[in-house]
Amino acid sequence: MTSSRHNFTSLVRGSLAHRAGYACSSPLCRALTAGPSDESVQARSDVGVAAHITAAAPGGPRYDETLSEAERTSAENGIWLCQICAKKIDDDVVTYPVSLLRQWKQYAEADARERQGRPSQSAGASALVRDPLEQMIAHRMRDALIAATSPMAAMLARTAGSDAFGMLSRLMLSTPPEGPYSQYPDVSIVRPLAAHIITPRLLEPAVDVDAAPGVRWIDWIISGLHQCGAECNEALGLYASRGPGVLIAQFEELNRCMPMAVDALSRLAARRPGQSWTAGDGSYFEETLRVLVKAQRTWMKFLLHWQTKVPV
Repeated sequence: MTSSRHNFTSLVRGSLAHRAGYACSSPLCRALTAGPSDESVQARSDVGVAAHITAAAPGGPRYDETLSEAERTSAENGIWLCQICAKKIDDDVVTYPVSLLRQWKQYAEADARERQGRPSQSAGASALVRDPLEQMIAHRMRDALIAATSPMAAMLARTAGSDAFGMLSRLMLSTPPEGPYSQYPDVSIVRPLAAHIITPRLLEPAVDVDAAPGVRWIDWIISGLHQCGAECNEALGLYASRGPGVLIAQFEELNRCMPMAVDALSRLAARRPGQSWTAGDGSYFEETLRVLVKAQRTWMKFLLHWQTKVPV
């Protein structure tokens, strides 16, 4: 029976390890993954993993159905990690999206290139210092994005099918032509996705284990946006005195946009069941999707800055 899993070849695996300097590509780890074993004078120990950035098989973490087998098994779709970090990224695809892993890979290869042929620094001198406040903001923003997107994802999965659900995932995680932190979403996805959402079912009770009994889909979606907006506002208050100007500007933009999205959807929520929908109604959800993309990419940019202290 043919396996649907597309694994890396040993050549690709060796290339990923070598280009990362045989060290984990996570900027908070960078642990060496190769060393000697006491089994014999020739034995060696290897704790490195050639991890897939987008999954090797359907149903896996960050799976991208648009990739061919050759693309899925290429070095471009791989990142070298230690076993612990490889497990972390696959257990939490929200915290570790495709865009962030590609940034890690670029950072690790640049770091390996910079350190090649140079004396190593002490661990204390080279270690990154984790800021507890920034860590708290990162985790709260992650939870806020889950709260904002989960109701919409649940509705799409139950009422529109897997194709529409996949469209939402691609919208939030894909890298636009302008770069991974562009504030402009993929317009080829926004409009058809909004059309899947803006249906009379919005005013029906949400049939999902995570929804409160009797709450409508649109009310649940609005509640998630409220929570996301509150967390963005809190993050701005905590971060304003210390963060880079470009990130502060993005948080400020979110704080302007999120209430407008909530207000627009609240107008839709006031509609009577059976009332016909207009083309203008779809624009409300298009704008909401754009705001969610802004929130996702602001969070990814913040996360990269916090984890690597790379200038933004």
